[in-house]
Amino acid sequence: MNYDKILDGLSNAYRYTDAAYWQLHETGDYESEDLDKAVSELESVKYKIESALGKLQLKADKETLQNPYAHVEELSNG
Repeated sequence: MNYDKILDGLSNAYRYTDAAYWQLHETGDYESEDLDKAVSELESVKYKIESALGKLQLKADKETLQNPYAHVEELSNG
């Protein structure tokens, strides 16, 4: 399985979610329930993406270790 594209997509999603989280967090309107809810939901999504990234990276690393010639295949595929 090619984990690179999946990892790149999740990494991008994480960056966008993190940026949105901080933009919402720094608006200064701390009395808003809607803002609190949005920040909390974004934080939850951010942690889920972070967890998924970690799990996929471990799977990718494990798969690479099980195939000691993976780097040779990767180089020959250009």
